[in-house]
Amino acid sequence: MRVITKIGSLPSVKNTGEGIDPSMLPRLFTKFTSKSYHGTGLGLFISKPIVEAHGGKIWAKNNENVDGVRSDIFIQFARNVTQI
Repeated sequence: MRVITKIGSLPSVKNTGEGIDPSMLPRLFTKFTSKSYHGTGLGLFISKPIVEAHGGKIWAKNNENVDGVRSDIFIQFARNVTQI
């Protein structure tokens, strides 16, 4: 049996803004998804394929019990394979 352990980094970005409108969550990583007057809605759309091309995952969710959003990125930089 082989046990594969993924070793990586999990940086998080948190803000204290209004949070993500629940109706936007299903399409958060699609092109031009924004309710902001300051952004284009392309940031997460562009970030996702870059992160995934490097074996990583990216997700975002509203903060619990406070306003704002938390975005997490897991980037795998090594794999440890152990034979059992």
